[in-house]
Amino acid sequence: MEGRSVEGDPVEENPVEENPVEQDPWVVEEDPVEEDPATKTTEDDHANLHQCAICFGYEPAEGIWEAPCEHLYCSNCLGRLVSNWYPATRRPMCCGQAFLWDDFKAGISEELAATVDNKREELESRDRTYCPEPTCSAFIGADHIDTATATATCPTCGKAVCTECKAASHSGECVTVTDESEIEVLAQACTEGWQTCRNCQMLVVREGGCPHME
Repeated sequence: MEGRSVEGDPVEENPVEENPVEQDPWVVEEDPVEEDPATKTTEDDHANLHQCAICFGYEPAEGIWEAPCEHLYCSNCLGRLVSNWYPATRRPMCCGQAFLWDDFKAGISEELAATVDNKREELESRDRTYCPEPTCSAFIGADHIDTATATATCPTCGKAVCTECKAASHSGECVTVTDESEIEVLAQACTEGWQTCRNCQMLVVREGGCPHME
């Protein structure tokens, strides 16, 4: 008997239905935002910009100021730096090099420049005289000092001051400190190891950093 193969009917495969993923109602899909070619920053753009050493932002040459140590500052960071330094009657500096007023004033706002300019004499004075009146303590500029008599007149309260010992004006030679409060401060300075600035004769307390003073 001649045999023949019997092929069964093809079996249809039932497609496996995947469980649909439920969309979280709290998640909002946003369309990708394409960057405007007109505002897109390229490597060529960075080549024409300068990076601030403080905020690391990029600014054109007219918005950047170079410090004596060659670090670059944008106008905003330079303004903040100057604002933090000038109330302490010290010129701002970087890497131990002080900024020259005639150089950095062009990099800050006109308002801040005017404020610092009013304190310029105090900032650059090597022998400052302040009013000894505790409620005043104003800086006394050269226009209010009589070098012939070694006396100064406070422009704020009118108190007469001896420019030699920086105390209230007196007759005769300068005398040793007799004010009890000043004696207590000097005693504490000896105990704490505070030093006296050789330029302005003010007590200096080192809170950190290098002990070298210029």
